[in-house]
Amino acid sequence: VDHLLLLHTLIEASESASGTSLLHYVCERVVAPNMQLRQADLDLFSEMPRDFIRLELDGSDVSNRRRAAGELLRALLERFEERIVHVFSGYVRSMLEACESDPRHNWRQKVNAILIVAALSWRAGTRTSGAVNTSEFIDVASFTKTHILPEITQVVSQTKRQRSPPLLTAEALKFLLMFRTRLTAADLKGLEPYLVRLLDDADPVVHSYAARFLERVLASAHQEPQMQQLKMDSSQIKPCIEAIARQMVRDPENEYLMKLLLQLAAFVPVKEGPAVAQLLVMDLEQHLGGYANALYAHNLFE
Repeated sequence: VDHLLLLHTLIEASESASGTSLLHYVCERVVAPNMQLRQADLDLFSEMPRDFIRLELDGSDVSNRRRAAGELLRALLERFEERIVHVFSGYVRSMLEACESDPRHNWRQKVNAILIVAALSWRAGTRTSGAVNTSEFIDVASFTKTHILPEITQVVSQTKRQRSPPLLTAEALKFLLMFRTRLTAADLKGLEPYLVRLLDDADPVVHSYAARFLERVLASAHQEPQMQQLKMDSSQIKPCIEAIARQMVRDPENEYLMKLLLQLAAFVPVKEGPAVAQLLVMDLEQHLGGYANALYAHNLFE
């Protein structure tokens, strides 16, 4: 990781990195391999999902290998954006084709493609608001509709045997979270039923990412007049609260679920109010000794 950060610094400070052969070498031998999934990532996802979420969603580890490779890629994009996008477009295309030909065995290739496209597309933004500026050389909306949305919509209709691996679903959700500003309000509204279903997913990373996405969309409905149509109606609020209640038993002290419940409080109809109050009281009774997760406790009491 330190070597990647050093190379990042050298590229920012140097004009000598513009040679085509050198750019190809850095992209092929340094950036691409370090941005791809490794067994350690898969182990972290399955064995320590909370740590995986904090690493990937909250950016808690600045020394992460893939993050360092992403910083190096961003330094290259600052100077040679069109050429770098052209170099990586072939890699991405071959990865997606490999997954399409044999999704059962090559699903990791699609995860790698999503990671690379996300890094190439992001030009400016924050974790709270998502991308506010994307690369002019990548059609983010088209990539989203062709390769990301099917992973969200199909997972609901597929059987457990047919569905995509949870990590692929999680990375698709993360991509949507990052680039939700490139979707229309109608697109986001159409996704809500699928995301409510994913709130009930057994995988901790998947339901946490779904909760985070819904929470951010509802926050936009509060803050931006043009997003008023994203407000949930009672037919969606009830299954949402029920899913959160089930997950509070399976996945205790999940701050993303509680933060979503906090946003939902603004839309809860009067008849659902007692159910929410009872849910919070039951959780408090189960944690009379205190909460281990301070963020969860903060959102609960708020």
